[in-house]
Amino acid sequence: MCVVLENDGLAKAAPQMQFRKAFRVMDQVMNFIPEEMKMVLTKESLKDIKEHFRTCRECRLGVGIGKGVYAERQALQEAFESPWFDHRLEESPACLALIATGIGMEHLVEPLLQDLASRMPATSVIYTSRTDPDLQDRVQATVLIGLK
Repeated sequence: MCVVLENDGLAKAAPQMQFRKAFRVMDQVMNFIPEEMKMVLTKESLKDIKEHFRTCRECRLGVGIGKGVYAERQALQEAFESPWFDHRLEESPACLALIATGIGMEHLVEPLLQDLASRMPATSVIYTSRTDPDLQDRVQATVLIGLK
């Protein structure tokens, strides 16, 4: 499984960003993926994920954070506004959602997954979730979508 983060995506999201700063941002984004996965996945689950994405040539990343009454919807909407989601996502065969919530916000995982399923009804979605006290009253949705 290869996560593709094309430079054009960052240029779309922040067109005025200086060249050096843009590369630092890309470094942070590229480090974010394994760090987030390390918090919730085991060696055994990595094998399952590899199998889940076996028909995909690449994956694309979207990350969003939501707060307030519809924090889960806001987080997922922000993730889907990713500059790297520039393909027909509804045709994707596989998706991995990594969901993090503040303490007491765990009840928002299920509605977030329902929203994700409605956006991609033909896609096989697997997920994991964790509680992060640093998020407080926020929800974070990290979405990896496989492309053929």
